[in-house]
Amino acid sequence: MSLTFFEIKKLLHRRWVIIVFAVALEVVLGLLPKGYEHPYSPQVYRQYCERLAGEYTPKKHKQILSRLDEINGIIAEHEQLSDQYNLGEIDLDAFAKHNRQYNKAITEQQTLEYLAKKCESFGSLGSGEFFYDTDWHDLYSHRGYVLMSTLILMLLIPPVFCNEYSSKMADILRTAKCGKARLAVTKLLVCMAVMFLLSLLMSVTELCTFAARYGLDSASAPLQSIMGFEGYGEMTVIGLYIRSSVMRAVSYAVCAAAICLISVYTKNMLFTFFLSFAVCVFPAFIAEGKVMSYVFSSSVQDGMYMPQMSVGIFCMICVIKGIVYGKICVRKYTLVK
Repeated sequence: MSLTFFEIKKLLHRRWVIIVFAVALEVVLGLLPKGYEHPYSPQVYRQYCERLAGEYTPKKHKQILSRLDEINGIIAEHEQLSDQYNLGEIDLDAFAKHNRQYNKAITEQQTLEYLAKKCESFGSLGSGEFFYDTDWHDLYSHRGYVLMSTLILMLLIPPVFCNEYSSKMADILRTAKCGKARLAVTKLLVCMAVMFLLSLLMSVTELCTFAARYGLDSASAPLQSIMGFEGYGEMTVIGLYIRSSVMRAVSYAVCAAAICLISVYTKNMLFTFFLSFAVCVFPAFIAEGKVMSYVFSSSVQDGMYMPQMSVGIFCMICVIKGIVYGKICVRKYTLVK
């Protein structure tokens, strides 16, 4: 146990600043203004969601369609009324009243069309719930590769083995009682455990920043009620965040094992850093949710989690990869030339 504590202390010694900086930067990035585009007016959408709040009913669907028909009629007659006003057939007050209705209709049209599609989705699912989901939708739609966690990964893990080689301590340590397999396994497990916990820390930081900015309203609402997330089955809004955070943490633990494997082969910090970036980061950008990416990529991030993917199966694949990486790493480290 003392060996484990020693390796943890050595891993984090003078590197806690990296973690603090990454957490602080995650908060700053979470508070920066977001310019995401939506197929509706967020302000109008919020008003309608508050008005329709609660379970979907055919009556609410009819109300939306009725209002949509009404504003389409207002928009359709605008050109005719403009011509009548120009010809003096209607007075200024009547045209001004129509203009106010027309401008309001233009503002509401896209939002109501979106709500009508949402109702069709609810109808096909057999249920649904109206709530203001724009913030949650933006969070999940743009929650991709975590830059801060990757920064921690790249700066924290390579020195664990590389420093032993650069300081010429590796050969000396291998002559000690626990300096071969046990030391290598301890280093490996410490790296994986630390990255697992730090990834969860970054996810908690992200969620706390989101909560401070937007609140956690409707966190227990059904995820299927958000357009584009119907394929996730019976899951709550916050449930997807928990699931993806756990999968992300396991993925980063596997990444740590992959970097340890690279480091015992390269024995050089710089080479390890660049190869780690190529192995752990690049595949996540090109896999695009393909099934085989779960098997071959060292790291799998949120954008690659398919709705049907079981957390259990995902973690099992990661455990197998972690064992393979770890076994090769330990064997290479204990090999005495």
